[in-house]
Parts: sequence; structure tokens; C-alpha cells
Amino acid sequence: MVSLWPDSRTIGRRVVVRYLTGRTAPSGRPELTDVIGHVRAADADMVQIERRDGTLVTVRRADAVTWKPVPDPPQRKTG
Repeated sequence: MVSLWPDSRTIGRRVVVRYLTGRTAPSGRPELTDVIGHVRAADADMVQIERRDGTLVTVRRADAVTWKPVPDPPQRKTG
């Protein structure tokens, strides 16, 4: 079951969060962007996501539009 907002049960899980950037898109509507990665911290006001490159992105709940868990990427085959 997906909670209404990432919480302690989602720490370590891979998620995607769509959120407002605070800027205006060329269409004149609010600009949105996505972050995908593993939840490293979450509370009632924010979620912190670690991207594949190791950078941390903090999304305020007030800016989040939607989120959902996503599966880990497939393992690459070697040689």
C-alpha cells in the first residue's frame, strides 16, 4: 500500500516524485520536474531522495504533486 506521503516505511525504497520547481514553464503554467532515486529521509514536511549519481534532492511536501514507488533498474549484463 502506498501512503499519501513517503514516510519511515519508504526509507531505502526507490521512488519518483514530481514537484513544482518554483519557476514558470514556457506555457505560462508552473514548471514541474521529476526526481527518481532512493528515499534517504522523510518526515511530514519533506522527503530527501538520493539520485543515482549520489546527489541528494530535498522536496518539500508543499511542492510535491505526486509520487510513487518504482522498481530498481535492471542489472546490466557484463561480458
